[in-house]
Amino acid sequence: MSEWIEYTGSTEQIAEIEASFLESGFIVKKDGGSISDVIQGKQPLCEGFVSYNFEISWGVNSYLICQRHPLADMICQQARTGQPVWARAYGGVGQVLCHEYFPPFAHPDTFEYAFTEFKEEV
Repeated sequence: MSEWIEYTGSTEQIAEIEASFLESGFIVKKDGGSISDVIQGKQPLCEGFVSYNFEISWGVNSYLICQRHPLADMICQQARTGQPVWARAYGGVGQVLCHEYFPPFAHPDTFEYAFTEFKEEV
C-alpha cells in the first residue's frame, strides 16, 4: 500500500521519485496541504529537477509513490462505458452479473472479473 513519505531531498529519495516518474508516477503534498495530480512522464526528469523544483518552487513536504491497482484498466473502462461486469469466485465456482448490491471490483482478492460471461469448464 502506498504511504506518504516526508520529503527530505536525500539522494535516495530523489532516485526513488525519478524511477517512479517513468513507471507508475507519484504525487506530492505541498506546504499548506494541497496535493498534486499524478506526476508521470515518458522522458526521464532532468538531472537535479526534482531536488531544485521541489525545495524551491513547489514547497513539497511529502510524496507518495503511486502503486497501480491491478484492475485499473478494467475499472476505468467500466467507469467510462457503463459496460456490464461479471464476477466469479477464484477457483471457477459460480458467476454473477455485478449490480448495485454486488458492485464490480469490490472484492478483488475473492473474485475475478470479466466483461463477458465466464466459460464453464468441463
